[in-house]
Amino acid sequence: MECDEKRAGDGSYTDRFLQPAVLLALLLGKQRGFMRDRDISESGMIPKGTGRADICRALRRMEAAGLVVSRPDAGYGAKPERVYAITDRGVDRLEELRSALEENRINENDAAKGTDGGR
Repeated sequence: MECDEKRAGDGSYTDRFLQPAVLLALLLGKQRGFMRDRDISESGMIPKGTGRADICRALRRMEAAGLVVSRPDAGYGAKPERVYAITDRGVDRLEELRSALEENRINENDAAKGTDGGR
């Protein structure tokens, strides 16, 4: 699968699918590689066929955007692994995404009822 290389926050594949799934997983405490990536893949939030490499690229872009931070964890397995955590900016981004989804749901409900929600 080709992974869109646009930067985080621009409406790319990463922004629409991977970013919210990864941020939510980190918010829920899923910080380590394989287990985190498996949970994200099985969440149903991202398209089937999204691989671990796609998730790793998304994490690097989100780190560059300040949404997550990482540190090496040499004490976990033979090869040092990066452990990720969501930042305050990442939590804010997740809230923006949640608010946008809620607004979209309200607009769709209003449209289905034939109203504009009093706006």
